[in-house]
Amino acid sequence: MASKFKEIPLEDRPREKLKKYGAGYLSDQELLAIILRCGTKNMSVMELASFILNKYHSLYSLTNCSYDELIEISGIKDSKAIEILSLMEFAKRIQVGKIKKLAVANSPDIIYENFSVFLKNKQQENFMVIYLNIKSHIIKYETLFVGGINFSIIDVNLILKRCIEYGACKIICMHNHPSGDPTPSNQDIMLTKKISQIADLLDIKLIDHIIVGLNDYCSLKQEGYF
Repeated sequence: MASKFKEIPLEDRPREKLKKYGAGYLSDQELLAIILRCGTKNMSVMELASFILNKYHSLYSLTNCSYDELIEISGIKDSKAIEILSLMEFAKRIQVGKIKKLAVANSPDIIYENFSVFLKNKQQENFMVIYLNIKSHIIKYETLFVGGINFSIIDVNLILKRCIEYGACKIICMHNHPSGDPTPSNQDIMLTKKISQIADLLDIKLIDHIIVGLNDYCSLKQEGYF
């Protein structure tokens, strides 16, 4: 019941713990409870935070939720939904700033760490291309295609046209699997080989194709698929 929160000793409540120990000391549930501020008649703020995290699996997943999804949750009305969405967008923009400071994109671990935020938890497959110069510095990145990853959706010629426009001589492709399993399909492998072969004709190097799952990734280059 909602009264349970009042039973928590003052020094153990999220706001007091943050002031005493710092934000890094708090759990995801406690951080979300601070944002929510209050619960409902039947749920304390901590219980509401726990419910939302269970629904979306993690704070990370909240970055892709919508206003309409949030206000369907009991205890989340207009102002709370707007505050949560604003904070999630704030987090995304911090990540964009971090990418701008990234010196070299030369390993799948670095790429996954910095770019998976744009692909995880999407309900559809999103195909992203990262454009690099000769020293593997990032020139630009963009999501080019949304939908099923297949030859009718992915326009390899458009990818290479963008390379020429941006002056890129290397590319890294990424896409997500909404199922959460990053294992490449036969279609993924065939598409990767096609991109690599056509890119080679223009002296553009496909460095990697990374498939993003829920908590892991697959590098088709590391796995030897091309």
